[in-house]
Amino acid sequence: MAVFVREDGAQFVLDAYRETLRERNVGLLKNEIRLLSQTNGQFAKVAKRRHKLTDVVLSPDPGYLFGETVWRHFARPPRLIFYERLQDNKNSYLVVIVKDGEIYLDACLTAAELREEIAVLKTQRKRYVIHGCDHLSDTQESITFDGAMVASLSEHQSSILQELPLSHEVRLLPIDKAITNARLHNTHWWLGMGVACVVAAVFLVWLPSSDRYHKKKVDPLRQYQLALTTPAPSAQLHHLQSVLERSLTMPGWTATSVRYTPLRVNLHVNSLGGNVASLTDWVDNHDAYLNLSSQGADVTIHADLPGRPLPVTIERSQRVVGRVIDRMMYVMPQKSVSIGAIVRHEGYSETHMSIMVDHLALSMLHILASALHDLPITLRLVSLQVREGMLIGKIDITVMGN
Repeated sequence: MAVFVREDGAQFVLDAYRETLRERNVGLLKNEIRLLSQTNGQFAKVAKRRHKLTDVVLSPDPGYLFGETVWRHFARPPRLIFYERLQDNKNSYLVVIVKDGEIYLDACLTAAELREEIAVLKTQRKRYVIHGCDHLSDTQESITFDGAMVASLSEHQSSILQELPLSHEVRLLPIDKAITNARLHNTHWWLGMGVACVVAAVFLVWLPSSDRYHKKKVDPLRQYQLALTTPAPSAQLHHLQSVLERSLTMPGWTATSVRYTPLRVNLHVNSLGGNVASLTDWVDNHDAYLNLSSQGADVTIHADLPGRPLPVTIERSQRVVGRVIDRMMYVMPQKSVSIGAIVRHEGYSETHMSIMVDHLALSMLHILASALHDLPITLRLVSLQVREGMLIGKIDITVMGN
């Protein structure tokens, strides 16, 4: 379930994509958000934090963020568990879990999955504010909690879902409107505005009246240049290979799939007899993050790579597309490249392409990466399955040109 529609027609979005971005440059930040929206949905909530951090939530569906709505309703405790059994599906619950002030989970779970989540939280030895609405019949078993993890427990007899207030602050908007509403300006914008006003006043006094209304020419290729100052796809794929090779040293665990975005690597791992303690030690030693859920274990490593220098020329899109096809034929002789949508902008265009990977040896990933070296392209997403040391899936890229 990606959305839940209430009786009054209000639509809530569950299990949205969440990312926290570090602001280095406002233009680059906006470009990163739009890049993420290409694969995670065109409806967004963008909010600035302190310390130059920006929270981004994305979904293909419009509506109100369910996790944030529930959290606000219960006065935003740092750790919260909310669950309510659905009236029309007695084995399913809408669940929100907040850990240390962050939405950890908002999803529709079965009773068994909810109990598994609770069992994992119990091992972390933290106390939660708990609100539940079970709508039990005489034959159903209630959800229970160990006393050591309970800060407070409220069992509601009437539905919480039907009384949740709606707030524009947690409503997903079209991506461009969400970016505009976030006001992604510099931290000391007021100082900049003050200086700008003083400078403007001086120039208005001294400049001839004929020059006062001269408009600054806007470079239509600025967005093109910003897109190509992101890390090179060849460097990103080399980094992905390094992460996968390091994952081979997980004691008693193996990676079964990998998802690489411009900002992070996410490995889904399964146990081969290893315990959680050994996996936690590996994660701590490799500057990674561990997320345990009813679906298994996910290890996340941030992809903090250097950007490329600002491009000074623009190439023909079709020529670059042809070079990608030719180079991939060298790495994978079978037909492996497909061409998708072409998005046209003022002065340049974006051509979406996908490189299909079918049983590619991990050791060959660096050859594929080198084949993409020095091309005006960006990496959107890598989504691969790992089967007996072979990689299966696709690599989505965008060709930039005119």
